[in-house]
Amino acid sequence: MRGSSDDWIIGLRASRGAPARDAVLESKRRSIERVLDPVSRYPVPWLATYARRMRDLFGGDLFPYGIDENRATWEQMALYTYQQGIAHRHMKPEEFFPSGIMTKVII
Repeated sequence: MRGSSDDWIIGLRASRGAPARDAVLESKRRSIERVLDPVSRYPVPWLATYARRMRDLFGGDLFPYGIDENRATWEQMALYTYQQGIAHRHMKPEEFFPSGIMTKVII
């Protein structure tokens, strides 16, 4: 990923800062609200029940955003890919992403 032609996306994300993150989080909130609604909009009748169980099991956030919020998952994936010979070395989650994506914006 480093030095790829998609680096402009990182700049766009950083330049938009908190408003862009707020919009993404609001979209996520609305999506989860729809999934948890007992009046299903999806062709899976047990989806709302399953989603509520997952919400309770995972501490309230079905789809956590961010490296820190998913650190345990990233670390386990890094370990498995190294152990299985997919990765040539054991990496840290911070090494998976371009450096600009790790920037936090506080207003």
